[in-house]
Amino acid sequence: ALMAINAWFMMLVASLIWLIRRHHVSALAAKAAAPVGILMTLIALITGAIWGQPMWGTWWAWDPRLTSFLILFLFYLGYIALWEAIEDPDTAADLTSVLCLVGSVMPDLGKYAVEVVSAYGISAALLAGLILLSLRKGRKARAELARIEHDNNA
Repeated sequence: ALMAINAWFMMLVASLIWLIRRHHVSALAAKAAAPVGILMTLIALITGAIWGQPMWGTWWAWDPRLTSFLILFLFYLGYIALWEAIEDPDTAADLTSVLCLVGSVMPDLGKYAVEVVSAYGISAALLAGLILLSLRKGRKARAELARIEHDNNA
């Protein structure tokens, strides 16, 4: 789990360097760290589920740590998919850097999830739902913005 968090932190630092200095090696370093991070996140999820079976009597419980690492896994998937979807390397580096900045709350939330959730008295499922809902609304807003831009150019 710590390696997954450190991989995202490396991606964050490299993304910041890309956004500030436009150094191409930093974009490549962030891109190279993503597969390592997703693998470590997947290992953390699998071992968490294996540990959870005898403890909770089920393979998956909406435990704050497991849930936040599931969301981190989805951010890693989105990051890698965004790199693959965009052909222009500079545009891909820009967009993935922004995604990395937005997603950098997840590793911290994964590390301190139990304290955050218990301090505010919210369930992890509710927290995951709120995060996913905000991501969905952001996608709708971007689609609406693209439609307006398209209408203005036509």
